[in-house]
Amino acid sequence: MEKQVIAKIDGVEITTAHYENFLRQLNPQLIEYYNKKGFSKEILDELISQQLLVIDAREKGYDKNEDFLEVLKSTEDSLLMTYALGKTLENIEISEEEIKKYYEENKDHFKQGPTVSASHILVETEEEANEIAKEINAENFAEIAKEKSSCPSSANGGSLGEFSQGQMVPEFDQKVFSMEVGEISEPVKTQFGYHIIKLDGKKEELDFEQIKGSVESELKGRKEQETYVNKIKELSESHKVEVINIK
Repeated sequence: MEKQVIAKIDGVEITTAHYENFLRQLNPQLIEYYNKKGFSKEILDELISQQLLVIDAREKGYDKNEDFLEVLKSTEDSLLMTYALGKTLENIEISEEEIKKYYEENKDHFKQGPTVSASHILVETEEEANEIAKEINAENFAEIAKEKSSCPSSANGGSLGEFSQGQMVPEFDQKVFSMEVGEISEPVKTQFGYHIIKLDGKKEELDFEQIKGSVESELKGRKEQETYVNKIKELSESHKVEVINIK
């Protein structure tokens, strides 16, 4: 939206910049709603109402009241601190070499995968499981799971979603991670009963390029924290700081 004046109150201008700033402060759902709707008279009316209150407050001298000036000073300090912090951190740069080095030094931390997504049918006895195994296939798996599985996942056609190694009981875990996508297992016994497992999908361990963004983000956060700590240390040494004990 090109910046332009959209209203005036006693010569005080309300512009599209005010409109856009107001819009940015709304929750994402409302932002989406108003963006789809186009220019909104509701927002303009609210901006006019706010400006009328400001004009009235100035006419009554509220901007000179001591309690207001205290709030203003506190707000000014807070905004200035935020701005100063931004200036302190704005020149932090991270090279490709630094990202790779940090990744190599913290591979275990960033390790992701392999993961699988699977569905299962759980029954109490081996006999039940064997009977189901004779009639099950990829097309009817979800329907039979809804009908015969005792696991709460039956409501979702037996789907367990995505999970990584070690999240399931050992017998189940060992089997599911040895299967091929689309494969349906023979009955697998665990402490919960007998499972017939269908492997819906598999993701191998992610490589550096796939998680580079996460590595860079974490490294940047660390550098920002280090820069902040060093800046405060520098300022503490160049200014007189007195801590007064409160009894």
